Amino acid sequence: MNIDRFTKSLEKAFSRTAATELGGERVWRLRKPRPLAPLLEKSLEGELYRGTFQGWPGNVREILDEHGLHRALATLSWDGFGPVSWSAGVVAIETGGRAYLCSWDELESYQVHAAVSSVGDSDALRELVVGLLASGSLVQNVPHYVWNYAPGLLDREAIEDAFARQLDASDGWGALAEEHYGRIVEPNHLQRCLDILERLPRLDELDKWVDAREGDDGSDLPESARRTLLREFVDRGYEEVAPDPPDSEGYNTRLATEEDLERIFGSGNLLIGFPVRPPTDPSASEEETE
Repeated sequence: MNIDRFTKSLEKAFSRTAATELGGERVWRLRKPRPLAPLLEKSLEGELYRGTFQGWPGNVREILDEHGLHRALATLSWDGFGPVSWSAGVVAIETGGRAYLCSWDELESYQVHAAVSSVGDSDALRELVVGLLASGSLVQNVPHYVWNYAPGLLDREAIEDAFARQLDASDGWGALAEEHYGRIVEPNHLQRCLDILERLPRLDELDKWVDAREGDDGSDLPESARRTLLREFVDRGYEEVAPDPPDSEGYNTRLATEEDLERIFGSGNLLIGFPVRPPTDPSASEEETE
């Protein structure tokens, strides 16, 4: 990968965007997020990853990590209906003396949103991240799991404030309460999905059912009760992840075991897209393992 070419492509993406002041830094904000994949494609010097960046966000991370440009800020995960899960995240690409704020998810891969005139932690970068989380473009519902890779930049209070702003804008407090207490009553996610199917109304009762749900938007909850609800919901899946030490050669990763997934996500979850291998028995022979 040609880093100079990639850096110039990023700078060019913001060439028609006027800079503003935020938190003592100059920032550039795109009116619409821009896909990162085409910029990476232009910077490749080999064929290994070519044509994969738009469909595989993991490849974007891998090549940026390889060149020391990728800084994970937060990763978010949701339990979808049945066995489906959904993941997204916020990262900073640090190159050319700037930090480029990006988001990623499983449909859009990586997208560039804004640039800050310095790398590392800054008030400007924090404000941009909080604004992105609160905007509804990346987070439509409070995630079930949050991995905070930059607690020095983005503390838990800031993350909860962003989610609260998103819930206020979407009238989502009632749905959050139903989700939270439903998980307490039935911790098994797949069983909850089956219970929801059993409670679905008949066609002749559908209008009444929709009206009842729209009326229960949580608007009658006082502010203190809303924040307590949000704090308890986030408590169930929030983790601060220490960054790699300065002399680290990179992420020390491995395939997740079934025990890892049960510890993180709870029992009864079949996670599509997670690399899983059964735990190995040290006493087993190579033939038995195969």
